[in-house]
Amino acid sequence: MRDASTTTLVVNALVGPGHMNPLVSLCCEALDRGLAAKFIVGEPNESDVRKLFGRDVEDVLVVVDDPSDFDELVEITRASNYQLRVVDFNSSREAPIEAATREIMARAPGPVAGVADFMSLAAARAWRRLGVPYYVSMPGPPTILGLMGCDVPLSGEEWIGYLMMKLSSTAAFRSEQLGIALREMYAHCVGVFCSSIDPSILESSWSCFRTKMPSKVHLIRTFAAYEKPVDESVVAPFFLGDAEEEKPIILVSFGTLWVHSLTVHGTRELYKGLRRGKDEWRVVWKVSERQIFDEAVGDQEEEEDWLMVVDWIPQLALLKSPRVACFLNHCGWNGLTEAFATATPVLAAPIGGDQPVNSVFAAKLGVAAVLDSADRNAGIMAVPALPRVREEERFDEREVYAKLKQILDPQSSYRLFFLR
Repeated sequence: MRDASTTTLVVNALVGPGHMNPLVSLCCEALDRGLAAKFIVGEPNESDVRKLFGRDVEDVLVVVDDPSDFDELVEITRASNYQLRVVDFNSSREAPIEAATREIMARAPGPVAGVADFMSLAAARAWRRLGVPYYVSMPGPPTILGLMGCDVPLSGEEWIGYLMMKLSSTAAFRSEQLGIALREMYAHCVGVFCSSIDPSILESSWSCFRTKMPSKVHLIRTFAAYEKPVDESVVAPFFLGDAEEEKPIILVSFGTLWVHSLTVHGTRELYKGLRRGKDEWRVVWKVSERQIFDEAVGDQEEEEDWLMVVDWIPQLALLKSPRVACFLNHCGWNGLTEAFATATPVLAAPIGGDQPVNSVFAAKLGVAAVLDSADRNAGIMAVPALPRVREEERFDEREVYAKLKQILDPQSSYRLFFLR
């Protein structure tokens, strides 16, 4: 990649905006620097990727006959007693990705290099067969690689987590295929980009292409740090009330994937805690599982003055607004890094996967308060049970209200952290 002027960058992500967004940001940076970039995407996910780009990408997208979507992965997972079957899910994706890459290579003016999402084993295998060097995009700390058995050092505390995962038959079973996929990709890739929220990290994934690093792991600045212009016309409709009142806005989002929704109980307690402060703040709540939300909350017509419920938000653009004073989310790594990049304190309600690990890290750093909401039966990096069968969260409305009050206090440690 040192001769970037003639290199074509090819990327592929597993389904879900959380997986796609880092690679979209990477493509935008590459395109703005004059590098050719191609984003291989399955037809069911084309519209999501176009929305994430927010620009004309007719010459960038390579749409392939890959019918896989997240609901399919969830069904496979549920049928397998909640084992995340990454290897099996990727098997049907290899052929279309390989065919698309062959066509890109035939038309490329120079060498081709790949960047695969950390769960896109299909792309990694296809590119390896074609002799395409590739990097892995890891929207999380290097700790996760170590926990999955890759050659990445772990601290003493992290070793305890690793042993707990290995000793738990449930957790080991649920994360087995994810570990297989990560170890294989790690063994054969050129390097891994781990998005960092350390403010001293100034290096971008772009610069990693041009430098021979002694380690496979590259700590890079958060993908969210790549500047995209904010379209005020897109952001303005989400600001409740008159601009003069300047009441702080709490942005609520549990991602795009409905499996990461709270239970009915947790959603109800969260809503009641937010409603306690309806005279103190405004709330924009992006809902990914509408049925659970409606069952927990009921009719929201009378709440229109303080609550906006939507199916989609321009998340990063809203977080950049000074009116958004708190981000209440599940503590996925992309959302956490976006909050950090925009100096927005977090109230975390982790559920499963990497979220409990991320929330502990964010709390120790001092940027987040945490609710006790994780699926305790899932284990580290394992898939949580579905909201309808998962155990109820262990927080109530009073705790939600108290922690939000604490975060929104102008003198709170959470807010002062970003003024250091």
